[in-house]
Amino acid sequence: YQQLRSLRPSGYWDDHYQLNKLSTFKTKSLGKEAGYNIIINTLIPVYFEYGRQTGNDHYKRKAVEFLEQLPPESNNIIRGWIKNGIEIPNAFYSQAMLQLKNNYCNFKKCLFCQVGNQIIR
Repeated sequence: YQQLRSLRPSGYWDDHYQLNKLSTFKTKSLGKEAGYNIIINTLIPVYFEYGRQTGNDHYKRKAVEFLEQLPPESNNIIRGWIKNGIEIPNAFYSQAMLQLKNNYCNFKKCLFCQVGNQIIR
């Protein structure tokens, strides 16, 4: 993560927060949450897929271990799960809950989802 933190956007963003909208000059750097999101949504899936493509389970296991060591993502979907009493201790769980939301909740397939099924009962 520390190496990602040292990455900086181009100089354009030092005086912009939005495209074509000038703002006060401030040197920008990657925040901790953004760094974690890049790792969770880019690097770990590539690591896992490499293991899948090569048939090397070591890479797939390491990808899962990395997710278990990182904090959960913080976004509206995850905050909604937490607000409803679901414990999300790490990025492995936050990815699982995003998957459930996108593949079951969004399509009202509660009866086919273990979490939805438990809530309904």
